[in-house]
Amino acid sequence: MKCKDAMKRWVISVAPNDSILRAAERMLQHDVGFLPVCGDDSRPIGAITDRDIAIRAVARGKPPSTPVAEVMSAEVLCLHEDAELRAAEQMMMDHGKARIMCIDGDGCLCGVISLSDLPNFESARKSGEIFAKVSEREAQP
Repeated sequence: MKCKDAMKRWVISVAPNDSILRAAERMLQHDVGFLPVCGDDSRPIGAITDRDIAIRAVARGKPPSTPVAEVMSAEVLCLHEDAELRAAEQMMMDHGKARIMCIDGDGCLCGVISLSDLPNFESARKSGEIFAKVSEREAQP
């Protein structure tokens, strides 16, 4: 199975100069906790999560006008939409990330595969193994 068969194609993103308030409003409006951050060319340059906003901004007293670029995660985990789904699963496990961005032939964002999507395409056992591996990062003493 290919990533394009499993990814969510309707993806909300933000720009690096958007405020964290705008990012939070988009998360609220679309009931998501993760937004890809894309440049003007629609290529992913990072990601921002509700946790990034809470820990890197609110807890440190940053104003709502703070640009997304100041608190986003700059690590970009992408795969081509034609890559095998197994490659996305392995990337999630290797990097301890619950989401992988998918790009098209021009390098533009075209979808996202989330850990929560995997049970639709994998056995419960395989999905559980992947979830356990990704979750290890949060189980550190």
